[in-house]
Amino acid sequence: MTEQISYFEHLQELLQKVSFASQLLAATPEKPFEQLLVLLTGEENKTDRKPLVVTLSFLQDVLELEDALDEQEQSVVLQYSILFFLAPPKASVFEFSYFLAKLNHMIPIGSFVLGEDEQIFYRYQYMSETRDVSPVIVVDTLNIIEHIAQTLEPEFIAYLAGEKTCNAILSQFQN
Repeated sequence: MTEQISYFEHLQELLQKVSFASQLLAATPEKPFEQLLVLLTGEENKTDRKPLVVTLSFLQDVLELEDALDEQEQSVVLQYSILFFLAPPKASVFEFSYFLAKLNHMIPIGSFVLGEDEQIFYRYQYMSETRDVSPVIVVDTLNIIEHIAQTLEPEFIAYLAGEKTCNAILSQFQN
């Protein structure tokens, strides 16, 4: 008799075949649902800052934990998220938040926001009829997210270092 593996365990095996390093976070009493952490390509060699890691989880699991799940909802949402460990200075939070809103119109999927601690956070939600989201869709999505994150993270760092303004970054992507 073969043991049934979870969606994220199966996805982790497939991601290894296409060179995405990942780690499965098993369910715990505090978080009674699985999550899959995916290291973006090229991030393992960067030592001067935290690597970019995409967290995959099913939104229904989170909502169920918070007792906020709509029982009538039939679709399943696979959520991709990245915490950048970067935050604008308190004096420019409003300007930077406005910048992120404008930037969100320019990226093909997902959105950037400032989290509760005002750190830069990215998220994308893929809706499906089942939890069996095609691994092809997941890999394609990870590749798009990787491009977005690796293109914009240096721009965020340049802004925070005072080397670029929000408008300069926006104009660079409008051309």
